[in-house]
Amino acid sequence: MNEIVEKVEKLKEEKMNEIVEIVEKLKEEKINVKTIRHTFSSEVVEKLKEFSILHQYEKSKEYRESWKQWTNNEMIKELLDRDIGRLVEAGMNGDIMDRMYKSSRYYYRKNPKTDEPKIPKERKEYEGLPRNMLRDIDNMILCEMMKNIKDGLVLITPQTLYEKYILDNKSNIEEINFTTTEDKMNKLKKTFKNRFYTMKVKIQKK
Repeated sequence: MNEIVEKVEKLKEEKMNEIVEIVEKLKEEKINVKTIRHTFSSEVVEKLKEFSILHQYEKSKEYRESWKQWTNNEMIKELLDRDIGRLVEAGMNGDIMDRMYKSSRYYYRKNPKTDEPKIPKERKEYEGLPRNMLRDIDNMILCEMMKNIKDGLVLITPQTLYEKYILDNKSNIEEINFTTTEDKMNKLKKTFKNRFYTMKVKIQKK
């Protein structure tokens, strides 16, 4: 039994020594792990964003010309060349300058991300029409439709009825509180026509 234990311990020790040797060998050789996903430096990304936003409304030919002038700028050229050198050393292949151009033209121009906090838009409070007014509209639409129906088809138009309703109910409409008169009238017109078509479908199905 003691012999078996000794053999097991010896095997463990041998394996551990092998692992240590492999680790030491890797350290000595300084093996570089190939970068799978190459990215531009944060400084280059910021410059590409600035350029793309500044020229975002230019057409392709104009954009290309602006790009040419921009990349010929001494400071920009030095920055881009330095990053290109870094990416080549990291194993990136292909035309890196062309990738920078396409990123500015097609990606950063459409996705100009910023570190500035977004200010949430103030949600507009819903403004609706009073229930009694909706009942009056329904009654008026129904009565007029019944007067203007032939062979199961409603012959009157929603615009005609809407104009009649406005003329007959001026004082009631003026009493409704909305942010603006324009908002009120738009809401009334849209609601009226929606209820007209809903009722028309019901009547013509009967």
